[in-house]
Amino acid sequence: MVFRQPFSTRIGNGMSRHGFNQAGKKKSRRRKRLEKAKTIAPRPAAGLLRPAVHCQTIRYNARVRAGRGFTLDELKAAGINRKQALSIGIAVDHRRKNRSQESLSSERTETEGVQEQADSLP
Repeated sequence: MVFRQPFSTRIGNGMSRHGFNQAGKKKSRRRKRLEKAKTIAPRPAAGLLRPAVHCQTIRYNARVRAGRGFTLDELKAAGINRKQALSIGIAVDHRRKNRSQESLSSERTETEGVQEQADSLP
């Protein structure tokens, strides 16, 4: 009886697939992430900036998660229009409403910080 090696996985026609190139693939993924970050330079590499919002139901409403985008009122309070927000990497959600002054002010300060960073870049 022949035992297979623990690191090889058989594919279709009796050939085996192994993970000997793991370090090389890790290096190439990292290099590709850095290249992408350079190409989209002023914008954040991890994706668009999203607001912190509370979940909806009674069970989860104490939990804070990333929302879909900032409201138009939040952007207006920070002095950013919708097209400019998208160009500097801020997500916009035209359906969301501000129901409290606290959330409006906290999100405004966050968007103002991003705008200052974008203005400092050429």
